[in-house]
Amino acid sequence: MKKCLILAVLGTMLSLISILIGLKLTEAATVGEVYKVTFMSVYPPAHEQYVLTCQYLDMVEAATKGRIKFERYPSHQLVPPRQALDATGKGMIHILNSYSPYYSGKVATGCMGFPGAWPNPASWAYNFFNDAELRNLVSKQYLDKSNVLLPLMHAFVPGSCFIMAPGKEIRKLEDFRGKKIRGPGGAIPAIFKRLNAATVTLIGSEWYTAMQRGTVDGVMGYPYTLRTYRLLEVAGSVTKYRMVPTICPMLFVNADFWNSLPQGLKDTMIKVNEEWTWEVMMPAVAKQELADWKLAKDKGLQVIELPKEDVDKLNRIASAIGREWYLSTCKDQGYGEVARKIVDKMEKATNEWPTLEKKLLKEGKIRKGGYMYPAE
Repeated sequence: MKKCLILAVLGTMLSLISILIGLKLTEAATVGEVYKVTFMSVYPPAHEQYVLTCQYLDMVEAATKGRIKFERYPSHQLVPPRQALDATGKGMIHILNSYSPYYSGKVATGCMGFPGAWPNPASWAYNFFNDAELRNLVSKQYLDKSNVLLPLMHAFVPGSCFIMAPGKEIRKLEDFRGKKIRGPGGAIPAIFKRLNAATVTLIGSEWYTAMQRGTVDGVMGYPYTLRTYRLLEVAGSVTKYRMVPTICPMLFVNADFWNSLPQGLKDTMIKVNEEWTWEVMMPAVAKQELADWKLAKDKGLQVIELPKEDVDKLNRIASAIGREWYLSTCKDQGYGEVARKIVDKMEKATNEWPTLEKKLLKEGKIRKGGYMYPAE
């Protein structure tokens, strides 16, 4: 009996040793595992979004010592832009760089770039990084509808302007009347309608041809599109008016992929994301926007600023319509309460910005001219 007891104890010890060895081997395999991540951008290789986002991917690969390796697909090589969110949710794409308003018919809560929303890009980024509830609110509808999470910031936030064909200048509010203008969707069609202008929906690759053929009188675009979409060749004027900042989610992550990553890798990606946002993305966008305005003038385009009274009036019109569209559309999709909470956070951020700006400048997190809209 004593012999049997000894054998039983030895058997138990051997089993425990086997389990421990197995755990160690599993841990070692996990520690050394390389994750191949499919990244797609709807933007072409020369586009600032793609170039700057690839810098983030490079930083992640370096910080993880190669444990995360990105397979990169620019120019929506895997699927068309408007199908890309669904493809991400299904796992065909792990991380997608795209534009939220493309998917507003399915997920409206992400279309928060309406006039009078976040006070500026720095406020949006700071609140995203420091408010877990905000991140969860912004992710909720994407997760429910598309199996997508939004754990990462993408602060490519140039301000919009009106790039018009020769003879179609917008010098005052009344000049919108009768114009056919490319708009990005969301609240913009309702704003254009109020201004007696017609909205034409186009993706970026269609802007040049539409202006060249007279399909549109101009586009509501961004200063960088004068170069990247070659609109310098077909434009006669640019009217500075920041109707819509692109403050909205632009990095979409498949939820299953994100949840499968070890916590250490997720923490690294988030840490690098914050460094990239403040130290690379925002300064680069601000610097390039100034260069693009200079390029427009150097190439002979008329650079027009609306009279102050028109700007004030347009701000009131656009802000009221934008907020109403956002809240009502989200409500129609069943996410009215989520949208209201997001809007409340926007209002709080706007009220707190003067104090926060001083704090961030003092800490060196932001620098004058490197986080706002330098053309203003």
